[in-house]
Amino acid sequence: MGFLISAIDFFKNLVVAKRKVVNGEEIKVNYVKIIRKALGKYIVWAFIIILLFGTILYSITFAVNETWEYLTKLTNSTDIDVIYDKLANMTEEERLAFEETIAFVTSEKIMKYIDKERASVPSEIYATKTINDDGNISTEQISVDISALSSQYILPWQLIGAMDIITFNGMDNDNTKVLDASNYAISQFNWATDTTRDETKYWKTWDVVTKVDPKKGASVVSDGEDDAEEHFYQVKTPLGLLDSVNTCFGLYQYEIKQDVVLVDEPYSARQLVEKKLIKTKKVLDHTETVHHSDGTTSTKKHYRTVKYYKSTYTKTRNTLIEDQMVGPTFTFNPTKFIQFLNASEYTVDDLDLLKLCLESMPNTNNILDMLDRIIEGDYGDLDFGAIGGISGAGRIPLFHQWDTRWGGDAYGSSGTIATSGCGPTSAAMVITGLQGDISKLDKNNDGICDPREAATYSVSHGYRVEGVGTSWDYFADIGKTAGLNVRQYDVSQYKKVYEELKKGNVVIASMGPGHFTSQGHFIVLSHVLEDGKIKVNDPNKEICSTTPWDFESVIVAEARQFWAFDNPNRKSSDFIATGYTAAADECAGGLGITANGTQVIGKDLRHRYIAVDTKVIPMNSIVYIEVPANVRYQTMPDGEIIDMNGYYTAVDTGSAIKGNKIDIYFGTGAGYKELCFAFGRQTVQIYLK
Repeated sequence: MGFLISAIDFFKNLVVAKRKVVNGEEIKVNYVKIIRKALGKYIVWAFIIILLFGTILYSITFAVNETWEYLTKLTNSTDIDVIYDKLANMTEEERLAFEETIAFVTSEKIMKYIDKERASVPSEIYATKTINDDGNISTEQISVDISALSSQYILPWQLIGAMDIITFNGMDNDNTKVLDASNYAISQFNWATDTTRDETKYWKTWDVVTKVDPKKGASVVSDGEDDAEEHFYQVKTPLGLLDSVNTCFGLYQYEIKQDVVLVDEPYSARQLVEKKLIKTKKVLDHTETVHHSDGTTSTKKHYRTVKYYKSTYTKTRNTLIEDQMVGPTFTFNPTKFIQFLNASEYTVDDLDLLKLCLESMPNTNNILDMLDRIIEGDYGDLDFGAIGGISGAGRIPLFHQWDTRWGGDAYGSSGTIATSGCGPTSAAMVITGLQGDISKLDKNNDGICDPREAATYSVSHGYRVEGVGTSWDYFADIGKTAGLNVRQYDVSQYKKVYEELKKGNVVIASMGPGHFTSQGHFIVLSHVLEDGKIKVNDPNKEICSTTPWDFESVIVAEARQFWAFDNPNRKSSDFIATGYTAAADECAGGLGITANGTQVIGKDLRHRYIAVDTKVIPMNSIVYIEVPANVRYQTMPDGEIIDMNGYYTAVDTGSAIKGNKIDIYFGTGAGYKELCFAFGRQTVQIYLK
């Protein structure tokens, strides 16, 4: 299909070309005449071939458009739920009519595309709702509806369908190549932690005692307002706010504004709750002299009743404070989309055809804009030999607490690994990366300690602190269980922590508010970079894991505690390492095919391949290599700096590679042989995985 688009463009623009300069004069050659003369009798066949390809191109684009129009007419709706239900409940007669009308795709495949769209974004997350009733705190796990926000990053079924059709897989119900490849295009959501909407009601209640004297009127005996105690009832409802979304076209980053005051009322006027008579009292009102008939007198006392009332008053005020999301800002990076293309066996050069197919489809305007950016930019296809496995130079894997494999698992009686499991996730990274003893931790026998297993250990051993997080004592305990040495440092000992990192040891840091968290968070300090900054593996924020961090001004300034880890049982051996290329004078005549069949032409040090003696290191083994500090960082011919420390795969052998000797593949082409010469002969440490 790339040929067709290129051919059409060629014949459209090729009329006159500059051939060469003769005696200072440009000689113009009419290539149309040359083609006519050269092809002569074959010209009819040439146009038939072009016409055939043009017919196929038109048929494909027409099929995509026709499919959408047919579905909307069939259901009288553009709602995917309505369309899905109609397709799912088709009679056999309707299904056959559909397949006779629509080319290149089946009704069953369309339902699979819609299923993929539905599964591409989450509709809810689980978080902790906290109620503080005058100091009595209770929590409950609730579902937070985030569908309105996540739906902005949905993977449209139309994109999957168009790709399936133009790769001629739409008619094969059993072919899931494009559906599987679309996993690369699914957005990864990084939800902000500890974001809430805080509704608080404050009130004061007090008594006022009044005396009502029929003669003197009412008067206040006592008023307790000034001494009234303030009470409150606060509901902290979790919000589904985003820190970032890593989409197939790039990274969307949001800013979280903490504690935005929406309502802050003054106290209301006092309100009468109840009034009741608490006592009466007779008091002398006046005396009267009474004259009797016998001439005597007496005094008669007259009393009045004074009543005492107790009135209970209250006054209230309300506040509403919430965290808010601002943004996003967007950084264009189509790597994941190109991975989707290439895994579908489609190329960047053929994007014009995909664009043609999508132009008449709904919900694709943003995708079309992004495709234009790729087409107009300098983007190429990716090498899938470098995709997968443990990424980056460091030996510590990056686990995310929100990974769908374990993020939704409960962490104790409140919270999930996604919302509260940064501690266990950090521990899992360290134990797995240092190849600790996982015999007591690896419950699913997959060869690693994953965040679910690390969280299970925390809960079962009492280190989960409900509503808070993970106890600091957890790290020494689980580290010991994994056979690791663990040393704890407070912030004042930060120089020792830096020395630990320079020695190649790994550190978990408990962080306070700042760049990594608004409250509390655990991160992994993986290693020291060439410029002295720190490589961080953040279990929550992906952007923090790709940013080099200054140790003192950021990490130490925001840290609360550190734990350094090493594995005394991790065995290494000295090996002699040299570098090689796949040039003809070095590697099997320059074919670039290794002993295990790997094609290394077009690949380089970033792909991490080695040649070994298979009696020492078995073929296809993955080993961790540490090189001397003076050659650790290599500058590739394209200018990228590579950290040589990391995991390598044994893919090749060599007649001169015997015993404890390896060859590290640097690359083939201009500049790579010079890198090999500069690397020379080095003694390296190899850890067998």
